[in-house]
Amino acid sequence: MQRLSFPVFVNLEKASGLAFTQKVANAIKYQVQYMQEGCHVLKQLEKYRKLGSDAEARVKNDVKCGAIFGYLKQLEQLAGAREKASTVTAALSGTDPVEFSKLKEVELCTLEKPFNVPEDVLESVRMIVSDLDQQVDKGVDRLSDITCGLHLPDKTWTAELKKDSPIADVKKCASSKLDFDVSGLQGTLDSLKEVNTRITSWRKRLTSIVSMPGMKALSQDIQKMSDCLGCDLRCGYIFRCEGVLASAVLESNQSEAVKLVRKEIAFLAGNHWQVGITEENIHEALLAAAKSLLPRK
Repeated sequence: MQRLSFPVFVNLEKASGLAFTQKVANAIKYQVQYMQEGCHVLKQLEKYRKLGSDAEARVKNDVKCGAIFGYLKQLEQLAGAREKASTVTAALSGTDPVEFSKLKEVELCTLEKPFNVPEDVLESVRMIVSDLDQQVDKGVDRLSDITCGLHLPDKTWTAELKKDSPIADVKKCASSKLDFDVSGLQGTLDSLKEVNTRITSWRKRLTSIVSMPGMKALSQDIQKMSDCLGCDLRCGYIFRCEGVLASAVLESNQSEAVKLVRKEIAFLAGNHWQVGITEENIHEALLAAAKSLLPRK
């Protein structure tokens, strides 16, 4: 397969246009395009394998995953070409059953094995997914250490507050529950967001080729990782926002308190952190106490 030159497919497509009816020629065209995409897959695979003698070396040398993403992107295009070729060919069964039966005998888009993801590339993907999982575990553990676990829904520091608790109760709760250093919180959240961005990229790539052998389990792993990290990030940013609003409520300098509240309210309104939290995610009593500091219009 790798020795076939691309002009062969171009010439085959042209010849089919001369020898067959338009509908048959069109079906052959998409079959040929599938094979062309398959050859591109093999070229991308060859390019990736040149990065090292084994999976570990290739992962190390493919610093930003550009080469393996190029390969996976080509697999995605191959899957699209296979679906198109299969659909167009199947349509002939009703309009030209004789030619359809002939094409089914040599249906190129059923040729999948040469283009399946080889074991050495699967090993590379497993290593990358495993590394991402370790980064998530370390980051989430660090987040829990900084927040003393109070960012978690079942341990939140606002648990003792009622929806209509007065500002005095909010101050008392905040001063007693948040008496610890959180200086590393923003940096940890930023790091987790970077990891989440990489996980999202991998999730999209693997989901698009999930039907290929070896991809389903990896796709499920990355999806689960993405869901869990997304939840931790939202909880972390809610904790951060509520912490800032609590600081504003406890702030003795009125003008500084107003600045803090306005900034956080704007962040929530504009989805500043891009994790999907709004004012509805902030404890009602804390939000009301913070907003009461703002000058009335």
